[in-house]
Amino acid sequence: MTARLSDFGSAKFLSPDMFIPESLDDVGGTVGYMAPEYGTGYEISIGADAYSFGVLLLELLTGKRPTDDMFVDGLTLPIFSESMFPERVAEILDPRMGHEEHQVCAEVWTQRYIVPLIALGLSCTVESPKDRPGMKDVCAKLSAIRDAFLEHRDDD
Repeated sequence: MTARLSDFGSAKFLSPDMFIPESLDDVGGTVGYMAPEYGTGYEISIGADAYSFGVLLLELLTGKRPTDDMFVDGLTLPIFSESMFPERVAEILDPRMGHEEHQVCAEVWTQRYIVPLIALGLSCTVESPKDRPGMKDVCAKLSAIRDAFLEHRDDD
């Protein structure tokens, strides 16, 4: 049971021999996961895929969908997560993530693994596409967090 994620699709249009969409309608996408620049006429970029991944990561950690009813009047999942970061991270975590074996060291576990994951999600969802990390950097950070978890899981 190994989950796999593929790109969110828009970056495939960056290949020179691929169809180049003329409008957002040609790209498709899901509200809440699409980068905000698509609504303001920016061209398709790999930064948009990073944004979508960041939203997905924040959704996994908080248990809140980006289309949740609480996200109105400009409040988004990334803005909500940023407002609680890092001091109140425990308050936004999906309660289904709790594991009894980690309750004793919940604070250490949160600081070591959860805070870096939320930070990564937030870095992927910054407003400016040029300020978002590339997916190779995202993968490297995820791998480092995973490796730290695997190295220390018996210590916690």
